[in-house]
Amino acid sequence: MISYNLSKPFVSVPTAASHDGIASPFVSVKGEKPHSLVATAPLGVFVDIDVIKKAPKKLLASGCGDLVAKITAVKDWQLGRDNTGEYYGRYSSNLASMSAKILLEATEKKKRPDVREIVEALISAGVDRKSTRLNSSHTDISRMPSSA
Repeated sequence: MISYNLSKPFVSVPTAASHDGIASPFVSVKGEKPHSLVATAPLGVFVDIDVIKKAPKKLLASGCGDLVAKITAVKDWQLGRDNTGEYYGRYSSNLASMSAKILLEATEKKKRPDVREIVEALISAGVDRKSTRLNSSHTDISRMPSSA
């Protein structure tokens, strides 16, 4: 958000693969009412896989959850298109679906997804989130106060 406010480019250097925000133009703002703003996507994403592997496993699991949630987000977007005529971005939805599919294909083969594959899927999912639909309710739920 600082780079956006200063009109300066930035690069992303994640230390955990817990969500697709590592390549996203969205900024999560904490406060009394947490929310997201559209800022600027990073010029590049530089990931040291060894650093990601050393992060707590629950963070990688969270990233996997973010990818699986793309399936519901895309279905929700399709319902909005079909029921209310809402704009539906086929490219964005296909990119989100493809990112989730990478993870699902590995689990269908009964193998653990490679950390690099998870990171690549998260980057892909985050790159093109033009629709707030793909920055969906699963994100809002994850920001709910623990007392809710």
